[in-house]
Amino acid sequence: MESHSPKKGIIRRISVPWTIIAVLILGLGAGGYSLIEYRNVTDHLARSERFSDKENYAGASSSLKLAERSWVVKVLGIKLSNTKLLSTEITTRSEDQL
Repeated sequence: MESHSPKKGIIRRISVPWTIIAVLILGLGAGGYSLIEYRNVTDHLARSERFSDKENYAGASSSLKLAERSWVVKVLGIKLSNTKLLSTEITTRSEDQL
Protein backbone atom coordinates (compact mmCIF):
# COMPACT_ATOMS: atom_id res chain seq x y z
CA MET A 1 0.00 0.00 0.00
CA GLU A 2 1.13 3.44 -0.81
CA SER A 3 0.76 6.16 1.75
CA HIS A 4 0.32 9.79 0.84
CA SER A 5 3.31 11.93 1.48
CA PRO A 6 2.82 14.89 3.81
CA LYS A 7 3.75 17.34 1.02
CA LYS A 8 0.94 16.12 -1.25
CA GLY A 9 -1.58 16.45 1.56
CA ILE A 10 -0.52 20.01 2.34
CA ILE A 11 -0.57 21.00 -1.33
CA ARG A 12 -4.00 19.45 -1.76
CA ARG A 13 -5.35 21.21 1.33
CA ILE A 14 -4.09 24.54 0.02
CA SER A 15 -4.96 24.18 -3.66
CA VAL A 16 -8.54 22.88 -3.34
CA PRO A 17 -9.94 25.89 -1.44
CA TRP A 18 -8.11 28.34 -3.72
CA THR A 19 -9.46 26.55 -6.77
CA ILE A 20 -13.00 26.78 -5.40
CA ILE A 21 -12.52 30.48 -4.62
CA ALA A 22 -11.15 31.17 -8.12
CA VAL A 23 -14.08 29.39 -9.78
CA LEU A 24 -16.57 31.36 -7.65
CA ILE A 25 -14.89 34.67 -8.47
CA LEU A 26 -14.84 33.89 -12.20
CA GLY A 27 -18.48 32.79 -12.09
CA LEU A 28 -19.59 35.93 -10.28
CA GLY A 29 -17.58 38.10 -12.65
CA ALA A 30 -19.03 36.44 -15.74
CA GLY A 31 -22.54 36.64 -14.29
CA GLY A 32 -22.15 40.32 -13.47
CA TYR A 33 -20.80 41.09 -16.93
CA SER A 34 -23.69 39.20 -18.52
CA LEU A 35 -26.22 41.21 -16.51
CA ILE A 36 -24.58 44.48 -17.58
CA GLU A 37 -24.64 43.39 -21.24
CA TYR A 38 -28.28 42.35 -20.93
CA ARG A 39 -29.16 45.74 -19.46
CA ASN A 40 -27.32 47.48 -22.32
CA VAL A 41 -29.24 45.45 -24.90
CA THR A 42 -32.59 46.23 -23.31
CA ASP A 43 -31.64 49.92 -23.13
CA HIS A 44 -30.78 49.95 -26.84
CA LEU A 45 -34.05 48.24 -27.69
CA ALA A 46 -36.05 50.73 -25.62
CA ARG A 47 -34.18 53.63 -27.23
CA SER A 48 -34.90 52.15 -30.66
CA GLU A 49 -38.61 51.96 -29.84
CA ARG A 50 -38.64 55.58 -28.63
CA PHE A 51 -36.91 56.75 -31.82
CA SER A 52 -39.35 54.75 -33.89
CA ASP A 53 -42.33 56.27 -32.08
CA LYS A 54 -40.91 59.75 -32.81
CA GLU A 55 -40.52 58.69 -36.46
CA ASN A 56 -36.74 59.00 -36.28
CA TYR A 57 -36.05 55.78 -38.16
CA ALA A 58 -32.34 56.44 -38.71
CA GLY A 59 -31.82 56.73 -34.94
CA ALA A 60 -34.00 53.69 -34.32
CA SER A 61 -32.05 51.65 -36.84
CA SER A 62 -28.65 52.63 -35.42
CA SER A 63 -29.77 51.89 -31.88
CA LEU A 64 -31.11 48.54 -32.99
CA LYS A 65 -27.83 47.69 -34.71
CA LEU A 66 -25.99 48.37 -31.47
CA ALA A 67 -28.26 45.91 -29.69
CA GLU A 68 -27.75 43.28 -32.41
CA ARG A 69 -23.95 43.53 -32.10
CA SER A 70 -23.95 42.43 -28.48
CA TRP A 71 -22.67 38.93 -27.74
CA VAL A 72 -25.72 38.35 -25.56
CA VAL A 73 -27.90 38.58 -28.68
CA LYS A 74 -25.46 36.91 -31.10
CA VAL A 75 -24.32 33.97 -29.01
CA LEU A 76 -27.08 33.39 -26.49
CA GLY A 77 -29.97 34.57 -28.65
CA ILE A 78 -31.45 36.62 -25.84
CA LYS A 79 -33.84 39.27 -27.20
CA LEU A 80 -33.14 38.01 -30.74
CA SER A 81 -36.84 37.79 -31.57
CA ASN A 82 -37.33 41.34 -30.28
CA THR A 83 -34.53 42.68 -32.47
CA LYS A 84 -35.90 40.94 -35.55
CA LEU A 85 -39.43 42.18 -34.86
CA LEU A 86 -38.25 45.76 -34.29
CA SER A 87 -36.09 45.62 -37.41
CA THR A 88 -39.06 44.55 -39.50
CA GLU A 89 -41.26 47.20 -37.90
CA ILE A 90 -38.73 49.98 -38.50
CA THR A 91 -38.27 48.94 -42.12
CA THR A 92 -42.03 48.86 -42.70
CA ARG A 93 -42.62 52.23 -41.02
CA SER A 94 -39.78 53.92 -42.89
CA GLU A 95 -41.10 52.58 -46.22
CA ASP A 96 -44.62 53.74 -45.38
CA GLN A 97 -43.30 57.19 -44.54
CA LEU A 98 -41.82 57.57 -48.02
